[in-house]
Amino acid sequence: MKVFSWKNVASGILAILSISIFSQAQAAKPLLEGGNEVGFVVRASDGTAWGWGDNRNGELGDSTGEDSTIPVKAMDIADIVDISMDDFYSWSAAALSDGTVWVWGDVLGRMTHYMPFQIRGFSNIVDVAAGPWPMAAVGADGSLWEYALNSVFNDDEPRQIMGVYNAVSVAVSLNNPYVLRNDGTVWTWEQVSLYDETLGYSVVVDQLTQIEGLTDIVQIDGGYDHALALRADGTIWAWGKNGYGQLGDGSFENSNSATQVHGLTGAYDISAGYRQSAAVLSDGSVWTWGRWKSSITDFVSIPEQVGGFTNAVQVSTGRGLGGLVMDRDGDVVTYNVNTISSIPNEDDSASLRVGPVLESQIPTACRPTYFMNGNLHLPCVSLGGSTLFDVELSLQADGNLRFAVDAAVEFTPTTQLQQRNCMTNFTNGEANIACLVAMDVTLGLDNLLNVVLTHSADSDTTTLLDLTQITSY
Repeated sequence: MKVFSWKNVASGILAILSISIFSQAQAAKPLLEGGNEVGFVVRASDGTAWGWGDNRNGELGDSTGEDSTIPVKAMDIADIVDISMDDFYSWSAAALSDGTVWVWGDVLGRMTHYMPFQIRGFSNIVDVAAGPWPMAAVGADGSLWEYALNSVFNDDEPRQIMGVYNAVSVAVSLNNPYVLRNDGTVWTWEQVSLYDETLGYSVVVDQLTQIEGLTDIVQIDGGYDHALALRADGTIWAWGKNGYGQLGDGSFENSNSATQVHGLTGAYDISAGYRQSAAVLSDGSVWTWGRWKSSITDFVSIPEQVGGFTNAVQVSTGRGLGGLVMDRDGDVVTYNVNTISSIPNEDDSASLRVGPVLESQIPTACRPTYFMNGNLHLPCVSLGGSTLFDVELSLQADGNLRFAVDAAVEFTPTTQLQQRNCMTNFTNGEANIACLVAMDVTLGLDNLLNVVLTHSADSDTTTLLDLTQITSY
């Protein structure tokens, strides 16, 4: 069971909204990640990582240093909850279910490990992002961390970025780290030297800068020199370098602020790679843009559909042309210029399959339930008719729950609501939601869940949080 709590102390009134979440299943989530001429998958059965491709610097983590055309297992790690590869130096980072972080390959271009190596100082980590510099990570408590080896500011210990306590996920693009916060905004950070008048000398502080134009964001990803963000409405936004059309806005002009990717709506998954980008839409189709066809002249600044995909659930691009796709059966293939090729499994006896795929990984016309700005959003709710509404549940200063349709019209439910084949009952101030599909990008959960929403004026609670913060215990 996980319990999420909010508090609102406006007008001197304390009210608690608790969400008790009981997992119906403990299935792992299959993952897909592309890097510098390397591909990785994480099997759902045991959370182990299997890679193939270039291995001269230990990229595959199998201790051999020998290239492989079939997947080989990264040694000594399992129960992986998140994996990330750097497209530049070609190294990987993985967060395990016990909160530890392991790395292998040409880590940050400063040390080489031919098998996974645990980074001391990390604990309770739920999300990681590998990059040229630094590596970024998110703690289960919403804290933000970076790891930069022998940089000017830290040696070989992770360093917490102060001022961020509501982090959801991270991404790294070249030397630019990004964090998605649970209010749907995206920020970058750097260390700067500022003069402290009280102390009379300069001090080094973390300076956070918000990325302009990004709101209601539910997923981010970093490429070599650009980044992508997915909004809750299914649109994709991009910023950074654009010499190869990787921003997908129809131009080849760089942009420091977020610009909308041309023509794509209903996006469900995004991937930013080495000067190319890709997305899975709610209909299971795959689209890509940037340097995905040719490294010489054939660059694409407007998304193009990759033929042959109708049931994709996840896409990942790396430094090589094209990318990797996982379908709803858990099968993994490669694509390049409309050519789809299967990947053999570890004994070369059949095609690679890493499933089963979870319900919440399968694209639909509705996004899964998500948290933003401390409120619970239930997309595509039926109120008894054919029209679907977005319902927002929020805690008011007077201690009451506010149920708003499309964030505008309030209502008092007297009948069952149906959301993605799950039923919600409102009785005596309590909402019982069966089979809620929660996005792991915001909750760290990805199972079918039974959820109980309650509100109370009782202040005797083990955990009290700001309205904008989420935690679990």
